[in-house]
Amino acid sequence: MFSDWRRNAGFAQQTGKAALDSLIGDNRVPGVTLNYGSVEEIGDTLVINDFDMSYQTSFQFGTDEGKQSAANIEFSMNAPEVVATKLADEADGVSVEHLKYSADIDFKLDVEVDGDTVLTYQGTIEDYQLSGFFWPYLPAVPSTLKGSTREWVVWLGSLADIRIDAASANLMTVRFSAMEESGVESAFSSDVEISDFKLEGMWDGRVASYSVGKMLQETNYSLEDGQQYSEKVTIDSNKAKNLDYLAFLDLFDPKPAGSSEYVQVIESAVISGCRVESNLFEAIIDRISYENFAVRSPETDLIAFVELLLSGQEPEIGDLMATVLDIYRSFSFGNISVEDFLVGFDADTEVGSGGIVKISFSGFSSDGLDEFLLEAVDFDAGAGGSSGWTDLRWVIWSLPLTGRSRRLRGTARPGKIRISWKLPEFSRRFPSAWSLGGWLSHRRSCPATSR
Repeated sequence: MFSDWRRNAGFAQQTGKAALDSLIGDNRVPGVTLNYGSVEEIGDTLVINDFDMSYQTSFQFGTDEGKQSAANIEFSMNAPEVVATKLADEADGVSVEHLKYSADIDFKLDVEVDGDTVLTYQGTIEDYQLSGFFWPYLPAVPSTLKGSTREWVVWLGSLADIRIDAASANLMTVRFSAMEESGVESAFSSDVEISDFKLEGMWDGRVASYSVGKMLQETNYSLEDGQQYSEKVTIDSNKAKNLDYLAFLDLFDPKPAGSSEYVQVIESAVISGCRVESNLFEAIIDRISYENFAVRSPETDLIAFVELLLSGQEPEIGDLMATVLDIYRSFSFGNISVEDFLVGFDADTEVGSGGIVKISFSGFSSDGLDEFLLEAVDFDAGAGGSSGWTDLRWVIWSLPLTGRSRRLRGTARPGKIRISWKLPEFSRRFPSAWSLGGWLSHRRSCPATSR
């Protein structure tokens, strides 16, 4: 469905400062406004000072009450200095050999509904650079949600024309906040900090690789009972290889429908050093990984289903369940693995802690599950005692989940089951596990764990 916007870049029409002025003067991208303070041209390099970009769009959507509401999105960005090498205004976009933002970029995104600001994103990017960059002249954003889902899918597909050989940023900070009423920040806010972002080989909707270094997210909001909930998430690194954006987007307009063949979306991804701390629980996951995440075309017309929801109509329960199951059958994983998982919780009604050395699924899809592995489990239920086992491997030859067959064949090989509280595996892998704070201190007073 995306052949109508896939175009090859034409010959360079203008270069250097002439290309920059042409971009600004002709307003090539609907809704985008570009301005700069001054520019210096040195050979094939432009040094642009006080560069501003803004983008505005709006659309209509229906509410549950059958009324029409207006949403307005405004984005603004300022860069004190931009260095562009070999800038060219081409037939269907703008290209640049190398683009460097010498100072921090400030950006802000506001979302308004019926004149009231409901969401705000605001942040900075430090030392952002791009090489081999091409930005296409995108079509205008559809002006409504109802009745234009297919146009939105086509517009999202047009983003696949963006090309990047390499991109990097040292640090990005973002503050996200929701508003209770226009201009008044609600009790929900989230601050995110991401370091060492890298991306390589973005072309035709595919990305060869991307990675981020340390990520920190702090979230605060009020619970229904009036208490304040706070959460801090830390991730040491996040990496992925060979992502296919269009393969995922094709779910919404598949040709042909109901295909039995899977198309790979992500070859592999690894998240390392994940830690969650809150006033209710804490958790550590040393490594999360998955391979060969793939999708296949559903039999359901997802665009028609989305249109039904946007019209305010409620789908029949049978149609809803069929759609959910059909979406489920469209995904598969070659392998999913979670290693070295520790958790402790301390809520008003329950206290406990425990961990798992490894849990993994192989060949997981609606067609079946090849293997399930659970290794070295230990959980303490507080006053209720504790339990665990050293190894449980379930090799499953056939576990169909599509409704056509419900036979289960295979073998389960549990290891030694014990009723005690011992974590030799975790003590070796996490020598500082017992110093996480107070969330494991209760173990000393539990009858089942006092030895």
